[in-house]
Amino acid sequence: MNLFMLGVGLATAVASSAPAPAPETASEMRTVAFELREGERLVAAPSLTVQLGRPASLSIQGFGLSLIVDRAGDDYFFSSGLYRASGNGWTLLGHPSLTVTQGAPARLSFTGADGRTLTMAVEIR
Repeated sequence: MNLFMLGVGLATAVASSAPAPAPETASEMRTVAFELREGERLVAAPSLTVQLGRPASLSIQGFGLSLIVDRAGDDYFFSSGLYRASGNGWTLLGHPSLTVTQGAPARLSFTGADGRTLTMAVEIR
């Protein structure tokens, strides 16, 4: 009987001394670096830290960018809306989206709604 009680006591001690499971971590954060060109002209090259799966936005040099970055397997899916400041607000130029491997720059070019060629480079760190 004493051996049984000792065994139960040891099992309880081992169970209570086992590390507790790690708490769920807060949503992941990533830094997204951009380069925006209009034709050959560099418009801006900002970077910002975003929470995966949550909308973020920025405006710089007469352009606005709304974006969401989320996991896509081992990569990241970058979805955005690109806007140009106009007299009474913002004009949507397009919705560039692409899949990006962390640490590897990705680049896309498209013709905006205003007919101008825009190039966006994206790197997720």
